[in-house]
Amino acid sequence: FGGSFTLHYIDASGRNPAADKEITDLTGRLNALENKTDAATAAAHKALAVVETRVAAAESAAQQAAADLQTSLSAKAPAAESSPSPSQQERVETPDIGPLSARLENLEQKLTALEATQRAKERRLEKPSVLPQIARAQTLAIVAQSLLLKLASGRPFTDELAVLESLGVPADALASLRGADLLSERQLVAQFAALAPQILATDNAANEEENFLDRVTRHAKQLVHVHKTGGTDLDTLVERIGKALADHDLETAYKAWTDLPTSAESIAENFGAALKARIEALAAARSIEAEAVAALGKS
Repeated sequence: FGGSFTLHYIDASGRNPAADKEITDLTGRLNALENKTDAATAAAHKALAVVETRVAAAESAAQQAAADLQTSLSAKAPAAESSPSPSQQERVETPDIGPLSARLENLEQKLTALEATQRAKERRLEKPSVLPQIARAQTLAIVAQSLLLKLASGRPFTDELAVLESLGVPADALASLRGADLLSERQLVAQFAALAPQILATDNAANEEENFLDRVTRHAKQLVHVHKTGGTDLDTLVERIGKALADHDLETAYKAWTDLPTSAESIAENFGAALKARIEALAAARSIEAEAVAALGKS
C-alpha cells in the first residue's frame, strides 16, 4: 500500500482516475482508523489510571484493616493467654454491643416518658371539663342581667325565663317571675296615685264620728303640719309610700303599706299584693344573677 501511494506521486503521467479515487478513499479510511486508535488508546490509558487508583486505594484500605485487626488481636492476646478457655475464639469474634445497648436504653427511657405523658393526658380527659360549667355560668349571668333590665323597664321577659329553665334553674326559683299580674314600677305609681285620695278619705269618714272637742283638736293640729320620722298617721304613711315609690324603694313602700289602718289597707289591698309580687320577682332575679356570678367566679 505504501509503494502504491509512492508511485502515485512519482509517476503522475500514468495515473488512473479510478485508482486515484480508490487511493483517496483508502487514505481517508486510514486517517479515520488512526484517529479512532488514538482516541481508544487515550481512553484506555485513562481507564487504566482510574483502575490503578482504585486498586491502590483498595490495597491501602486492606493494609489499614489488617493493621487494625493485628492491633486489636495484639491488645486481646494478653488477656486470652492469662485465662485460656475453649471459647477463646468466640470471645475474640464477639462484636462490641456496648453502643447498641446505650442507644436501646436511651430509647426505653424516652418511651417511658412518652407513656407517662400519655397517661397524664388520659387522666385529664377522664376528668369533667370546666368549659361547659364556665359557659353555663356566663349564659346564666347574661340572661339574669337581661331579665333584670326588662323587669325594671316593664317589658316582657318570657324568653329569658325559657332560657333559665333550659339551663336547669329550679322551677320554684322562677315561680315568682311567672305572675301574670306583675306590674311595673310606673304602673304601681299610677295605681297608688289613684288610690291615695280614697285612702285619705277613710280618715274623713272616721272624723264624722268624733265629738266637738275632738274636732276642735283636729282643726288645731291642721294649722301646723308636723310629720315625725316613723310616724303612723294616715297622711304620713300615704306620703311615705308615694316618696318611696318615686325613689324606687319598693321595700320601704311596702312596709308603709302594712302600717296603714285596716280601712285604708282594704282599699289598697290589690296595690299591696302587686307591690309584694314585684318585690319578690326582683329578689328572685337578683338571686339568680348573684348565683350565676358566683359560679362564674368559682369556675
